[in-house]
Amino acid sequence: MTLNSLGPGGHRYQPATLCGPPRTMPTWHEIHLAMCGDNIADVLCAAAHVLTQVHTPPTGPGSSIDSARAALIATIDHLVTTRIPRPDPDAAMHTESVGAVIDRMAASAALALHQLEVLGGADPATHHTWTRLAELEIAYPDLAAEICAGRKRLPRTDIHPQ
Repeated sequence: MTLNSLGPGGHRYQPATLCGPPRTMPTWHEIHLAMCGDNIADVLCAAAHVLTQVHTPPTGPGSSIDSARAALIATIDHLVTTRIPRPDPDAAMHTESVGAVIDRMAASAALALHQLEVLGGADPATHHTWTRLAELEIAYPDLAAEICAGRKRLPRTDIHPQ
């Protein structure tokens, strides 16, 4: 699946409703479902799903996921900036973009699903990885709410070095 297959003619796009009607960012649960292969109707959820697929081991000998990740992160960041309200000028700066946050969640989900399949649910490493994923998913709604309320600013991702 690629992002080119999303949207009109691909998956139905249904905007989320987190910041009051209509929601501008999907909930952590919607992203979690997307990372597991369900609920990819929202374009941000679909991007999270593709990021998880990109992170799923094995990536193959000598393969690089960096360019695919960078493109997906940039797509998520662009979509988020088109959905969120302008932040308060005095809003605190968040240290990373939403695309980077979802990328970390996707990497953690891919590893957790892989470990569950290979090591089983009773293995301490599997438990640790699922706990880390849960921590990321718990933090996401707070970040989304702060962004949607204009109390957090995101780093600019549209600046390219010359």
